[in-house]
Amino acid sequence: MSMRGLTAFITELRNCKTDEEEQRRVNKELANIRTHFKDKKLSGYNRKKYVSKLIFMTLAGYNIDFDQKIVEDLVRSEKYSEKSIGYLSFSVMIQEQTNITKNLYNAILSDLTKTSEVGTCLSLHAISMIDKEKIAKLVYETVYGMVISYGLQNYQKKKAALCLSILIRRFPQLLKDKAQCEELISYLNHSHLINISNDFSEDYLYHSIPAPWLQIKLIRILQYLKPPTDTESLQTLESIIQSIFSKISIYKPNLQSYNIANALIVEAINLTIHLGNPKALFSSSLSILGKFISARDINLQYIGLDAIGHLASVSEDFSVFSKYKNNVYASLKFPDISIQSRAIDLLFAISTIETAKETVEKLMKVLRKVEPSKSGDLAAKIAILTEKFATEYTWYVDVMFELVSYSGNKIDSNIWQRVIQVVLTHEELQRYAVKVSLASIKPKIYLDAVKVHVYFIGELGHLVAAESDYAPLIQLEILDAAADFYGQPIHSMVATAICKVVSHFPEISEEALKILEKIKQSSTIPIQQKINEYIALIKLGKPNMLQAIFTNVDSPVYLDPNITKKLLLRSKSIGDRRTWVPESRILKNEDSNLHNHVSATNKTKPLSNAIKDTIVSVEDLQSYYNNLLWDREGRLFVNEDIEIKVRIESSPPRAKLFVEIVNITAVIIRQFEVKISQYEFGSNESDKNSNLDDSPQEGLQFIKSGYRRSLHSDLKLLPKIHLERTFDFVCNSFFDSVPELELSYLNESMGTRNTVKLPVPINFIHFIEPVKLSKEDFMSRWSQLKGSSYENSSIFSPNTKLVSEHESKIPKEAIATANLDQSNESSIQETENQLKNMSLDTESFEPSPFVETSKEPSPAQTISGNNLKKDIHLFFALSKVVFPSLGFFEVEGVDPDPESFVGVGIATTKNSGRFGTLLRFELDSEKSLAQLTLRATSPEISSYISKQLTKLFGK
Repeated sequence: MSMRGLTAFITELRNCKTDEEEQRRVNKELANIRTHFKDKKLSGYNRKKYVSKLIFMTLAGYNIDFDQKIVEDLVRSEKYSEKSIGYLSFSVMIQEQTNITKNLYNAILSDLTKTSEVGTCLSLHAISMIDKEKIAKLVYETVYGMVISYGLQNYQKKKAALCLSILIRRFPQLLKDKAQCEELISYLNHSHLINISNDFSEDYLYHSIPAPWLQIKLIRILQYLKPPTDTESLQTLESIIQSIFSKISIYKPNLQSYNIANALIVEAINLTIHLGNPKALFSSSLSILGKFISARDINLQYIGLDAIGHLASVSEDFSVFSKYKNNVYASLKFPDISIQSRAIDLLFAISTIETAKETVEKLMKVLRKVEPSKSGDLAAKIAILTEKFATEYTWYVDVMFELVSYSGNKIDSNIWQRVIQVVLTHEELQRYAVKVSLASIKPKIYLDAVKVHVYFIGELGHLVAAESDYAPLIQLEILDAAADFYGQPIHSMVATAICKVVSHFPEISEEALKILEKIKQSSTIPIQQKINEYIALIKLGKPNMLQAIFTNVDSPVYLDPNITKKLLLRSKSIGDRRTWVPESRILKNEDSNLHNHVSATNKTKPLSNAIKDTIVSVEDLQSYYNNLLWDREGRLFVNEDIEIKVRIESSPPRAKLFVEIVNITAVIIRQFEVKISQYEFGSNESDKNSNLDDSPQEGLQFIKSGYRRSLHSDLKLLPKIHLERTFDFVCNSFFDSVPELELSYLNESMGTRNTVKLPVPINFIHFIEPVKLSKEDFMSRWSQLKGSSYENSSIFSPNTKLVSEHESKIPKEAIATANLDQSNESSIQETENQLKNMSLDTESFEPSPFVETSKEPSPAQTISGNNLKKDIHLFFALSKVVFPSLGFFEVEGVDPDPESFVGVGIATTKNSGRFGTLLRFELDSEKSLAQLTLRATSPEISSYISKQLTKLFGK
């Protein structure tokens, strides 16, 4: 039944020309509703109508307090139209975090046991939204019984199953009985299945589109399942999606077909992303979405921006999105806040080191105009982009100071604390930062910004005091002016900063005392006491003591701030796991507050020293580490008791190590412990008990905050059960040694405690990222790094065993080409004879004109066999897969030789900055030799990477 009063009210609100006019109409309606709610004989229809109005006002952004007694009456009503409005209002109250009364909860729970199918389904839906363990325990058995019941309708059982899944995910402790698991799993073979094998009839057409809602649901279901691995299934899905793109897009003669066609297309695009973005579908998806974001329809713009953001979050090449950049920038100026928010999310998702400056500039303009409720999230995004993609230190300081100066209390305090931290840990920033601070203290900026500037003047002012514009007396004048304008909130910091300046320049003590006396007169009693102590110290006239007391703070220990906390909350919710988070690419490894860091530098263990404690051979262990260098997921260790597999995720300068341990025996392994050792293997007890905070924070640093003894020690490993633990690391500077991964457990059959010590399989190469360069830019940088100090070159025989070990990674086209070449050989024996007689004079190895070989090549080993040429061909094809996995972007067109790879990457460290790395790999298939040339901005990095890659590719 339609509610004319509700329709008229909505129309009147939409016709209001100003916010004040709308507010007056809302207030008038609220007064009318309150009057009617006092009537004890209020009809069910009017009760439903007025609650519907309250729901609309709440969704429109007004803060409305619901009369829960009215809502309770609607929930208890026997009429579906009234009951549904009651449950709808309950869902709104849950979202608004309203305190629900006990009577309303009881009304909802009472529907759970009634015979009404509609009431039961509404109750199940409401229960799934209640985040209270007490209620979950109360209804768990009832809901479980409904799932396995044979007397209920399938629709009810489906609702019960969905409710049960949410309750279990939210409160896993509810599922205690293993028999329940087995019974639920058996329902996957339920007989109520649909098998569609015939064409549809015309009855299923909706505006020329066959069963669109069913199609959408089926496509969504596919997104919850793992993508198929067989080629035939993938091709079938791709053809279905392509058919939707080509056919459905033309069904738009009216509004209904227009909306349903767009909904179907968006779900098809989401499925494309889930399948891994096949090239043909990716370009079609992007083309359609490009039309969406330029459409006049606001809803379509929103959907387009959201879908492109989803597409970008899983894409590797962001250049394809550049042609839509102007459309996204235009969306930033759109008055609709939802469109603006999605445009911001999209820009955040597609930002790279090349586009970050322009993106930050646009977002800063939006920040000055955005409403306060949205400014905190936007400021956090700007701060993250600026720090992650800063290539110029002055740009970082300028942006962050502007962010703090004009955002003030709108932003998280961790942002301005992070600014202080970054500046104090980078000496090259300090002089520029304090100069900006001295020039930035103005009456119109926020208090938080003034605090940052005053702090820098106190800590770093002495660095620029020799310059006439920043003399000590001028610094005192600026601090005095800040105290006068901002008053008591800043007095304590100003007084401390003045004393720090005086500790470096005792000759200005008299001027400083006058300012301190003036500040004291208008300060609170605690601050007056503090200033009196400062004045007494200065009057003692002992510069050495003053300097000792007010010594500048050392660079703070690493502390990852909480500026990403709000962004991460969305990705950790229990909601639809198909949804994407715009921060997912940048924040992949920042899902917790990182502190209590433990340095692994000078307390680490090289790879070769770990072998004696394990039972695997040196060759096997080295093979595992070589594979993990580029594949980043695989086996690390295995013995008769346990198997260890690892997965490495890196977001330079951070990395995350996932360790999976499997008990491969038939008995329980007890007292199992896994940890990262903090000391070098073989060190004495005094080293083990040393203060870890005194360790220099260089190299690869283990972040200890994620370690919980209860989660990592005294564990039981059940047979065939997988246990996974996660460890976080940060790369502070170049390293060639790593911490130990130590595992220990009780071997009950032998009566001994076994210990396995392995080097952490994280390499400096894991912190290299591809960076896109043109042919001309590459050659320019290659020429700049000319010279033996930056270059390292090696010649080796290719290890063709890699072909058989990683054949699944080689493109099928390369395998087909190799097989064709082999079949065209006129004689296998002739090939062997040619190989035996082949001259292996390595001095005839002719490098390209832009490679200067600095070392004499070592003699190559003769390789004989029928598959020689095929293996060499496949070896090069594999290398074309491996180099991008190692973090090198292929620069095409540099070398005309088809058997070569030219790449560029950038290694990122936390403290030492970024290091450009250029690579050239050449293969001489006739002589079965390969040459690898590395040039990097750091000699030790070029030497190290060259050795690692030679070990990976060579014999």
